Amino acid sequence: MPNLKTHKTVKKTLASPLLNSSKKNFTGRLDVSSKTQKWSFFFCLGRLVWATGGSNSNRRFYRLWHQFCPGVDFANIELRKDDFVACYNYQIMAVLSIRQKLTCQQKSEMVMETLREVIFDLFQAEQTEELTYTRDSNGAIDTSLTLMSAVVRPEQVLSEVELLWSDWLKSGLAAYSPNLVPAIKKSEELKKVTSPKAYQTLIKAIDGKRTIRDLAVLIKQDPRKLTLYLIPYVRKGIIDIQLLPDREKPQLAVPSPQLSISNQPKNIPTKNLVTAATKATIVCVDDSDLICQQMQKILEEAGYKFIGIQDSIKALPKLIETRPDLIFLDLVMPVANGYEICTQIRRVSWLKETPVIILTGSDGIVDRVRAKMVGSSDFMAKPVNAEKVLAAVKKYLEASSPETQNLTPQTLALGNS
Repeated sequence: MPNLKTHKTVKKTLASPLLNSSKKNFTGRLDVSSKTQKWSFFFCLGRLVWATGGSNSNRRFYRLWHQFCPGVDFANIELRKDDFVACYNYQIMAVLSIRQKLTCQQKSEMVMETLREVIFDLFQAEQTEELTYTRDSNGAIDTSLTLMSAVVRPEQVLSEVELLWSDWLKSGLAAYSPNLVPAIKKSEELKKVTSPKAYQTLIKAIDGKRTIRDLAVLIKQDPRKLTLYLIPYVRKGIIDIQLLPDREKPQLAVPSPQLSISNQPKNIPTKNLVTAATKATIVCVDDSDLICQQMQKILEEAGYKFIGIQDSIKALPKLIETRPDLIFLDLVMPVANGYEICTQIRRVSWLKETPVIILTGSDGIVDRVRAKMVGSSDFMAKPVNAEKVLAAVKKYLEASSPETQNLTPQTLALGNS
């Protein structure tokens, strides 16, 4: 039996980097490594977005997918070139979320249960292995931000898993992983020591390919209770348990390249493929209801599509979903400020070139310099008015649009006819 650490030490070691990342509003990837395995936690503004790694990353994803998303067959989903990122399994959810194939409940259940299992496995790994923790601020998953409705505070999931792990330890199961795969070695002996019903259930369920967690879902049994039930048969040599290699990652269809505007046949009109300037989408991210109302009045009366976002945590997923043509971004907001959000915007491939104008009540040189450093396009002091707003819109969206050269506040229904 390996020399096991106490539960108290395990909790403190694992919880510390997770909670510190939360306190610092960290965005990026936290890697956890042992000599034989690696896990990764993905953060956005201090919230846990996803976790992956360990010996059963793909098997875990398949099981949870069939458990929580049984009606969604991702095998028939085609991915575009831009859909591929480093965290493949999470990207499947992100893409399907954008395409409205998953409900909020399904996304939340997938994320939460994945976090529970990874943290549980790390609690167990720390019993026998020394783990190292490394943060990478460049390791965030850009498009995963579309699932911000499913992010989790580290303290929330840690408290839940702590109780699960405590029960596991009290049951004397510290040396047994729920990722182990049972296989029946002596079926005749098993038949003699079990009831006919139990025997039939075990024979059908235990196929030498399913982990204890897989079996628990299949027969609707708690993993701890199932493991306790199997251990006596393991000790008698009737059932064997072992770790198996992970399954291959899900394989999705990749479509043939689509024709772009530049290589469309010449006899196909392209005017409908280009949105008119006055139909551009402009987003204002500001926690002030008054500012959003003012911006909405100015921009909608000028012919633009306007979207107001007052919750800074929801800003990034909404921006990724809408792909606006221009963004007005408040500098001072609760939880996440404009600098942090602008930094994240520039990490999203299709928002890298989108103009971002910082809004602030303090027009200082330090703020201007810092705004430029995080990738903003311009800086606008409050209070806002139609003249300033439309001048900025014209500068970044309409300089090359002849039909809007004469667009001014005086030509709009803003009190003048």
